[in-house]
Amino acid sequence: MERINRIQRFYKKNYELSKKHCSKTDLEHVSVGWSSEKSANSNYKTITSYSHQDWTKINNILDVGSGLGSFLAFLRKEKNFSGNYTGVEILKDFVLSSQKRFSYDKKSNFIHDDFLKYDFGNAIFDWSFSIGSLSIIQSKQQSEDILTIKKMSEISKYGFSIFLNDKTKFKLNSIARLMSPGNLIAAHNIERFVKILKSELKNIKNIEVVPLRMNGIETPKTFIHVNKQ
Repeated sequence: MERINRIQRFYKKNYELSKKHCSKTDLEHVSVGWSSEKSANSNYKTITSYSHQDWTKINNILDVGSGLGSFLAFLRKEKNFSGNYTGVEILKDFVLSSQKRFSYDKKSNFIHDDFLKYDFGNAIFDWSFSIGSLSIIQSKQQSEDILTIKKMSEISKYGFSIFLNDKTKFKLNSIARLMSPGNLIAAHNIERFVKILKSELKNIKNIEVVPLRMNGIETPKTFIHVNKQ
């Protein structure tokens, strides 16, 4: 329950601040943690451009922490993704909004649940994404990180991708200032996280770390791609 409360507290604060300080166009993206629609799309573009993601073979994806469904909209438009999309989101209001927004999309499924507790049965996804679900500070951060990556690996056929904030760059970048509920934002030691991946997961073929660059400058936003085949 503590974990859920932390997540709810962050997004409630973020949403209230977003309504006061950003345009209606950016509200959808800022309320879930991005600084703007442009920033969100830059992150989506980076996380879907890994060399081992073969979008001609990816027909079934999982989005852990699907927010308001912006990633699905990006995939349909920018990647011409026409396959099945499953989003798991812990916040009920976000899920209800996404279900309403994408009610026309028969290949989308938004689930209100905690990813770590949800039973996927025998479902296997070609590729899984976590674009922020590990970005809220938790009292048992490492153990929850491990549980998340293990479960993502177990239900992913080809691989998975994770977004993290790089702890070594976080305070040196304006992103720390822009994230108003900053006391709730998690930043990771990327080198240590990669070591955890290697020690906890089996049958990994390749791990690639890609920092997001804006105007030629590396930001704290970092993407870790895990290729299983």
